[in-house]
Amino acid sequence: MPFANPLELVQSIVTALGGNATSYSDFAPVFNGKPYFDNRNVTYTSSGLPLPGINANVGRFDAVPSALNYMNQYYRPSGNLQIPMLMLSISRDPVAPGFHQIAYRNVVTAAGHTDLLVQRTVNGANNGYGHCTFTPAELATAFSDLVGWVEFGVKPAP
Repeated sequence: MPFANPLELVQSIVTALGGNATSYSDFAPVFNGKPYFDNRNVTYTSSGLPLPGINANVGRFDAVPSALNYMNQYYRPSGNLQIPMLMLSISRDPVAPGFHQIAYRNVVTAAGHTDLLVQRTVNGANNGYGHCTFTPAELATAFSDLVGWVEFGVKPAP
């Protein structure tokens, strides 16, 4: 669960909306203001929150084919790792939730490079909630483990 209380829920919603607005304005010039996402057939759901009103009233968009092609070519991870990667994640990250780790691992597995990937989830400075709220000790440990892997071949624990 990405949130543990109402305040975190509100923070998660604001973070998601703000992140989408920022990324849209970043990509708008590339796509001439056309949408790079498609929600025509999306049904929005959330545990504990009724969303029929949202699904009935949300704006629907069809992605422009040129935008989808751009995103597929330049923005979609290939999983084609060439060097060791230690993926460090916060346990309840509202920006990069846990299912992103699974999706990335699946992409890396499909590319045949799981030997170069270690994924680690930590609690961070805010009791497991937030984006990139790693403690200095968590960052230092991850970096040290990555250096040990690259320099001495000691693959770190997840």
